[in-house]
Amino acid sequence: MARVCQVTGKTPIGGHKVSHSNIKTKRR
Repeated sequence: MARVCQVTGKTPIGGHKVSHSNIKTKRR
């Protein structure tokens, strides 16, 4: 598995993922 995002806990995919806390992660 690739590096999991510390915010969403999922692998960062092209774009920004919005978690339940409405926090947008950086694009990777």
